[in-house]
Amino acid sequence: MKVRLLIAIVATVLTLTAVSALPASAYPTGQAPEISLSATGRLTPGQSVSAIVARVKPGCQVSISWQKAAGIWSVSGTSDASGNTYLAIASPKIAGTYVLTTSAISADCAAGAAVTVTKSVAFGKIALIATKIATTSPSLKKKPVISVTGTVKSGTTLIKSKSITVDLNLGGKKVTSLKVKTDAKGAFNVKFTKVKYKAGKYTAVVSFAADAIYDAGKVTTKAVALK
Repeated sequence: MKVRLLIAIVATVLTLTAVSALPASAYPTGQAPEISLSATGRLTPGQSVSAIVARVKPGCQVSISWQKAAGIWSVSGTSDASGNTYLAIASPKIAGTYVLTTSAISADCAAGAAVTVTKSVAFGKIALIATKIATTSPSLKKKPVISVTGTVKSGTTLIKSKSITVDLNLGGKKVTSLKVKTDAKGAFNVKFTKVKYKAGKYTAVVSFAADAIYDAGKVTTKAVALK
């Protein structure tokens, strides 16, 4: 009886020792692979991104790439003894939110079912549009002219020379569109002088495209009514 008890105790100690000797982030059976980045928050377009694909069987080949991003290569590597694959990949050069995806990871390498892992990554600064719409008169008899004014800034920085598109809508349908650039103070001012105005509620949609610094922006004004 004592011999059996001693054998059981020794076996338990050996098992605990073997478990404790494993790396803390070792390939965990039953846990799906995941992607994480070394940087947090919104990233700078065009910079190299360091990614870690974790929870993959050691020795497995893993590739990552950007979904629907032109001119972006894929990169690949092999998972280490801890189940991690460290990869660096070039990022899109235009601001926006992109999806970083792995190649298909087999069931054997993923500790369960085959899987493709994705992660959304935001690039570029956020620029906000402050805008308002006005009319010289609410009466069609007085030949009104609708104007749209505003500013574009990121934080406290006023953004100059930003290309802006202003769509004038009547009842939700576009009537016409004007393009303009912000001035040295980040301001813009457009007047719709060539419109044959009709009775109804007009709104303006102010927008700009993403570039190498700022993500795309869009805002809709309140309505002004003509009658």
